[in-house]
Amino acid sequence: MIIARASCHDLDQVGASAWNDLLGRGDQGNPFLSYEFLQALHEAGCASLRTGWEPHYLTLWKFGVLCGAVPLYRKHHSYGEYVFDWAWADAHQRHGIAYYPKWLAAVPFTPVPGARLLAAGAGDRQRLARALVEHAPHRRCRHCTCCSPPRMRR
Repeated sequence: MIIARASCHDLDQVGASAWNDLLGRGDQGNPFLSYEFLQALHEAGCASLRTGWEPHYLTLWKFGVLCGAVPLYRKHHSYGEYVFDWAWADAHQRHGIAYYPKWLAAVPFTPVPGARLLAAGAGDRQRLARALVEHAPHRRCRHCTCCSPPRMRR
């Protein structure tokens, strides 16, 4: 089995049909994760390097087919995340430890719960989680946060 991992800054590198097909193959059907919604945020400039939402979509490919993806952003602040980590950032600063930049797996400005490790099956999701852990130290990011993951079922 050939598995390739890639990070891209533009969803056009993945393609609308590949991205949306992945959403349809798993249990992560969520309109806020659609190619069209995410691309609109980027094209409008809402989620861009200028606003502190630097896209780094982590993708997993098998035989040229997208089998996993993470909407991942490199952040230098915590605005627009609905993650209340200001106290953590303040504590780091008071102790002379850098808190930013950080990785954030999220849908920008959208506190809707749902999958952030997008994969058609559990095996691909595990491979994607490992790829995320391996990718996290790149670009000198301090940590990785997953914003609004799915609610746990009891």
